[in-house]
Amino acid sequence: DSRPSLAAFKPARSFSKFVGPIRKFGDSIVHIRKRAGSALTSVSAVDAESLKQIWRTDLGGPLAGPPMVLGNQIAAVSSQGDLFSIAAEAGSEDRVAGNEVKSSNILENLLFDETITLSDSTSVCLGPPGRPEILYVDAANGSSKLIRLPSPADDAACRTIAIGDDLIVPSKQGQVLRINAKTGRIVGTPFLPAVNPGETVDWRQPADIGNGQFVIGASENLYLIDATNKRSLTKSAELAVEGSLKMPLVAVGTTAYGIYSNADKEQLVAIDASNNGLVVAGSVDFSGLSSGGPWVVGKRVLVRMDNNQLVCFDSQLSQKWSVDVGTGTLASKPLAENSTIRLYFNDGKALTINAENGNIDSEFNLGQPIVHPPVLVNGKVVFSGLDGTIHSVPASQ
Repeated sequence: DSRPSLAAFKPARSFSKFVGPIRKFGDSIVHIRKRAGSALTSVSAVDAESLKQIWRTDLGGPLAGPPMVLGNQIAAVSSQGDLFSIAAEAGSEDRVAGNEVKSSNILENLLFDETITLSDSTSVCLGPPGRPEILYVDAANGSSKLIRLPSPADDAACRTIAIGDDLIVPSKQGQVLRINAKTGRIVGTPFLPAVNPGETVDWRQPADIGNGQFVIGASENLYLIDATNKRSLTKSAELAVEGSLKMPLVAVGTTAYGIYSNADKEQLVAIDASNNGLVVAGSVDFSGLSSGGPWVVGKRVLVRMDNNQLVCFDSQLSQKWSVDVGTGTLASKPLAENSTIRLYFNDGKALTINAENGNIDSEFNLGQPIVHPPVLVNGKVVFSGLDGTIHSVPASQ
């Protein structure tokens, strides 16, 4: 039985770090600690004799993903899985989140850093690969469900994708599993390539090519997997590509793209996955090494190089343009808005780039560090900061 239970939420042995002086107030001891396994710092009071917690206040910390805009409400999930609802009426000033649903009351050491959207109001929050918990969120109803994944899905080798309402979880043990996002149960028979006993598989994030199919790779091997039948994940085709797959796979239609490294050279490879097969459709050699991507924006494929050039290719791998975007870490993959590509950096820098010729149309700073992809809503950029604060600024500034 793969159903999770609260008994499964036994914290791993780890230790908190106290980051301030410990004070005694009457029969209580108050301390500040960076909680083990969490991204948050908390102020807590415990009973001086039993050390039982009396209360806990969590200080600011990053969100699990971008804010979700639902009509006149904004929903946000913290990195420890607490769901908040925020009014978003036009003209209102600073607001405080309310109606929180606290997953961290169930388990303290939660950590979520990615959100996968399933529908307009439902999503799943996930932690870094290797974290066993997921959080199913129904923002419209203000509810969430904490789930511990069964083995071997509790030890993912790479990031997860969604196929319909299910998650595709590649495990380090080699199995690629379909997981019901709402229950955490394994659905059907997993796909398992030929693996030697004790061997782990270094999967890269798969690419959804539509019609219930996805392409997944590890090292030089690529597999086309049919997920249309919930009874099993079935291999439709297999292909060996020279080199080692370096980055996650992405797709434009039924063509998947991946960056392969071979000795000191790298190349972007296009894989045609139509007609239930896998065929190398083309490749382009890089003059240097990649540092980010590939990303798909519309029908374009973008790659960031280690010399800070953002290079744009069309779907046939013809280079369209290249532009220096400067230093800094991107907060998310590039975002598309009509004929504009938007780049947002962790330090708050924002660039708008003409998608046709690569010219930088504007550069400005949002005034706050950015975590996760901003959301474009009615001419405004809504984004979250390092401390979990949600900001809204005009997109045209």
